[in-house]
Amino acid sequence: MPDDVFEKSKELYFVIRAEIKLFLQASDQLGPRLQEIDQRLSTEALAEYKENDQMLLYHKGMLINSIKQHSTPLYNIPFDAYDKIDFEVYDKSLKSVIEHYTAFKELSNDENRLKKEMNISFKGRLIIYFTKIDDYVRASRELKALATNSKKYNRMKETTRTMGISFASISHEKVLKAGEGVISASNSLN
Repeated sequence: MPDDVFEKSKELYFVIRAEIKLFLQASDQLGPRLQEIDQRLSTEALAEYKENDQMLLYHKGMLINSIKQHSTPLYNIPFDAYDKIDFEVYDKSLKSVIEHYTAFKELSNDENRLKKEMNISFKGRLIIYFTKIDDYVRASRELKALATNSKKYNRMKETTRTMGISFASISHEKVLKAGEGVISASNSLN
């Protein structure tokens, strides 16, 4: 055994490099397949909710699906490429988020439906959920306002280049984080 463990790692790297490459390729192929399965199962469940007049659960599920669709263009986009976002599609999918949110919020006023569908007897449990959705919508709108105002966007890019994206008042990462907050709050209602 060599005295220098790091020396041995140089040899091992070449032994496992091909295997790692194959693993990454398989992972890249598996990811989209899992998303397709998840989407299909979600679509089937949502159709069943609608068929059984479980409209709170339907709109809650559609809200999550809409957020996923809306936020998809924000994954893997660099902060200096917001001009590549198709804001017509972005606005359309955000409109879907808002429509399902509005429908859910209105239906949640029916205490009997709320108890029957979600086993929630105190509407106050929804406050965090509503706040997280409001945060997501606000962050989404702020991102578009930033990206479509060249003066503000150039200032944000300079700040981000020098200090990091966490110092930007709004970014795609903050929208994605807000989306994760909605999903987490939604899951906590189950």
